[in-house]
Amino acid sequence: MRIYLEARDVTFEERDISDPECRRIMLETYDSNETPTLVIDGEAIPGFDPVLLDQLFDSASSSDSVA
Repeated sequence: MRIYLEARDVTFEERDISDPECRRIMLETYDSNETPTLVIDGEAIPGFDPVLLDQLFDSASSSDSVA
């Protein structure tokens, strides 16, 4: 996930769920203990699905453009 996000030039914050407090927060806030879990605008996306992520990022960038 890190390599994918860096290649897409996406700013992100990485959290280590081996830390019990980080794991508790992820589970309570996003109902996820799966790694990786990407949180975009408060929505948790568990697992790594580059096709889905490409669709999300491509649609976000196209909606940001001004015609």
